[in-house]
Amino acid sequence: MKTLLKLFWILGVSLIALSFSACSDDDDDPKSTESALLEMKFDDDIVTVQPIITGTDIKFFVAHDATEQDLKEMVPAITVSNKATVSPAPGSKVDFSGDPVKFTVTAEDGVTKTMYTVTCEKGESPEAEIISVTFSAPIVVEQPTIDGTNIRFFVAADAADEDLKKLTPVIEISVGATIDPASGSPVDFSNGAVEFTVTSQDKANTTVYTVSYQRIGKYNFEEWIEEGIASSIIGGLKIPYYAPVGGWSSSNKGAGLLVLMGKVKQVVVTKTDDAHSGSGAAKIETILSNNVNGTGSALYPVVTTGSLFLGEFITNTSNTLLSTKFGIPYTKRPIAIKGYYKYTPGSDFYRCDIINTTYNKVTLEEGTTDNCSINAILYEYENDLPENPTTPQKEEYYAQFITGVDTYSFEENKKLVAVAKLTDGTAKAEYTAFQIEFKDKDGNTTYAYDPTKKYRMSIICSSSAEGDTFSGAPGSVLFVDDIEVISE
Repeated sequence: MKTLLKLFWILGVSLIALSFSACSDDDDDPKSTESALLEMKFDDDIVTVQPIITGTDIKFFVAHDATEQDLKEMVPAITVSNKATVSPAPGSKVDFSGDPVKFTVTAEDGVTKTMYTVTCEKGESPEAEIISVTFSAPIVVEQPTIDGTNIRFFVAADAADEDLKKLTPVIEISVGATIDPASGSPVDFSNGAVEFTVTSQDKANTTVYTVSYQRIGKYNFEEWIEEGIASSIIGGLKIPYYAPVGGWSSSNKGAGLLVLMGKVKQVVVTKTDDAHSGSGAAKIETILSNNVNGTGSALYPVVTTGSLFLGEFITNTSNTLLSTKFGIPYTKRPIAIKGYYKYTPGSDFYRCDIINTTYNKVTLEEGTTDNCSINAILYEYENDLPENPTTPQKEEYYAQFITGVDTYSFEENKKLVAVAKLTDGTAKAEYTAFQIEFKDKDGNTTYAYDPTKKYRMSIICSSSAEGDTFSGAPGSVLFVDDIEVISE
């Protein structure tokens, strides 16, 4: 019995010793109280400076053009103390678009916590650009176009100096930049061009823009702006093409489709220094764009005529003649068009046999000489294009334009008010003056004009007078310069 009690006593002492030993081990390895945010990073292109940790304040920088939506969906990668946790959790989307964001790191012990304040700041922009310029004054008949650091707008032919002295441009510039003269302040354009200086937000860059005007109805073809680039899928050929400032467009976009398919290696309207005056004129050409023997694709015309006109070119592959949208708004009663031209017809005249179904069938007409055409139209329209138009609004707007279909037909175009036509489109070795008068359907120059209505006017210059039927002489070249609209 004594022996048994002794064994129980020894066993009890051993258990107590083990218990104390276990408690001693726990005391040697307590749960961590560390609650530090050691590192924060973003894998995002908008972040220009990764987070900098200063105590419990963290700051990072994003690009000046980062959008609010970008900042709402940022995902930080976060490193914290061993066995600690952080809220918001690493890998979750965090909204940095507003106030600084609080991050709480909780230590392993579940008690110790540290709160960090993370601030997002946008860097200052180095950009110093004018994005857009608009005028609300009635004398401005065509809003400014930007070509590099040159900005040009058009005013009415009879705009008075007093009106030009107080034009007020509304100017959109790079984020954070400043401009002098300031947007919305009156500017005196009566003495000609005015310089505007844009300074970037970070003050590191400045850009000087020259803003000038031209009176509508006078076109010297000195300044041209890029309209697009004709690119070939064969050989990588790229041809930039241009249009004169002042509301002009051309059939270059249509010719660009022929470049794309490798049918031609040029566009049809270009600037030339062979001018009547100054350093620029327009050169308009008729080119060969398919095989004359009918072996080429029926989709491509044999003869492609160059056209330069006031209006827009919007490609319509179902009927290319609908691509030309003739006319710009005109607020006066035009009497005549005058200017200078010279013309060299091509040697072989081809007439397209079947139009709108096949374009590769032509007949060489011996003895037929090509003629150029310089014509003008005036017609009524109702609605201007609204801001941010819907697709139906665009369709309704462009449906008002007279196109290459029955352009000069009073019968087909009830909106047509008056037409002016060049009667002598024959060869001219030197620049020759012309003046053509606007006449109504009865041939009267005293056509009816209602100043309360809206009108569009277009001048249309073509290197082959029958180019709208895909007939003409490849190699025909028309030069035009110093065109002016005479108005009441």
